[in-house]
Amino acid sequence: MSPEPTEPTEPTDATAAAGARPAVDPGGERLRPLRPDWLIIGAQKCGTTSLAVALGRHPDIFVPAGKEAHHFGTVHDAGVGGEDYAGFFAGWQGERLIGEATPEYLYLPSAPRQILGYLPEVRLVAMLRDPVDRAWSAYWHGVRTGVIRGSFEQALDDEARVLGRGRYSFTSLVDRGRYVTQLRRYEAAGLDRAALHVVIFEELVADPVAGVEAVQRFLGVEPLALGLELRNPARLNRLPAVLRGPVWRRRGTRWGRHVYGRSLVPFTPPPMAPATRACLVEAFAPYNEALATWLGRDLPWSTP
Repeated sequence: MSPEPTEPTEPTDATAAAGARPAVDPGGERLRPLRPDWLIIGAQKCGTTSLAVALGRHPDIFVPAGKEAHHFGTVHDAGVGGEDYAGFFAGWQGERLIGEATPEYLYLPSAPRQILGYLPEVRLVAMLRDPVDRAWSAYWHGVRTGVIRGSFEQALDDEARVLGRGRYSFTSLVDRGRYVTQLRRYEAAGLDRAALHVVIFEELVADPVAGVEAVQRFLGVEPLALGLELRNPARLNRLPAVLRGPVWRRRGTRWGRHVYGRSLVPFTPPPMAPATRACLVEAFAPYNEALATWLGRDLPWSTP
């Protein structure tokens, strides 16, 4: 059973006027639990890091340096909101809002229930991208980290076999792009649609200042023209394929960071094979149509 959430202590008039809650009271006790007010829930390869960094530059918003807690959907219900998760926000210095950005939260089946059970008043940001382009970007990310070694088409076949056996596909290229299925899980878990803000990646790239300001307004802070910096650009890993995975898994160590960083070079992915793209556009079409209906708007994505 998930632990019952406790309400954060309200700030005093003085701290509210200052636009931030102090981290501790005079007796050394924190005035609020270390838990997020908002989450960027995904999707993977849709600009979540760039948006999190931009929001973290706002003086009223705290985003941990690690950005991704990988908590909800990865722990048993009894472990939701435990000390490890609170410790992820230990760098908080009294900013009015706390948040984190873990792209897995949109995809992991148990994440909606755990998030809305533990954080009933949380505000959610979902970033969505043309699922064909997202799949291509995710493939090259997988190649860079050593998770994927074969061709794009082989990776698609491998995913279909895994999903066909009813198993979760960590390297999913297609299933993660079925956004409407994932958003409906949040709705089924009790999501208030007013607590969800959807960012379309292509529109954010076209007008980053307006896009970031819209998210700030949704979160309830004064909009600042922070803009957007490109993060996690496409890069090629020069290490032999057999070494990419082990080095990636050790990137948290000084040695791993050094070797991984030195192995990357700028890279522009080649175009996807036209026949493969056409196949994916066709496969995603019914999901995109359902998503457009769910959102009540047209989407600027590939159509058959």
